[in-house]
Amino acid sequence: MPDNATRSMETETRILAATVKLVMEKGFDHTTIREICALAGVSTGAFYHHFPSKVSLFERSFLLFDATLADRLQPENGDPVEMLRALLIRQTDFTVEHTLAVVRGYYRYILMDENNQASNPQRLYYRAVRRQTERA
Repeated sequence: MPDNATRSMETETRILAATVKLVMEKGFDHTTIREICALAGVSTGAFYHHFPSKVSLFERSFLLFDATLADRLQPENGDPVEMLRALLIRQTDFTVEHTLAVVRGYYRYILMDENNQASNPQRLYYRAVRRQTERA
């Protein structure tokens, strides 16, 4: 039987997958939390246990992108221009492969809110870009 952390991660993954599917079909504005929960097979209470809002759900999806970067940031002593190039290509590939329709709608929201996590300069992605830019 999976432990609580494993079940929690599985629930979040189902919620994220349902969100991406619905937003790609209906758009960000027309996707409701109820629809996300129904498709993910979770209660609205479970949704709010993991995500305080629909926007926070999208912010979390950007952190999933950051998790794909960890292995690509090594070695740090590499050519900074190549490292920066690799980061930017990885972001573009990830967006095109997984989230283009979702990102388009979501960016309208995050560009208006300075307090969101997706554009937080402390995110791994932005720290890596800044570090490689400074090295270059």
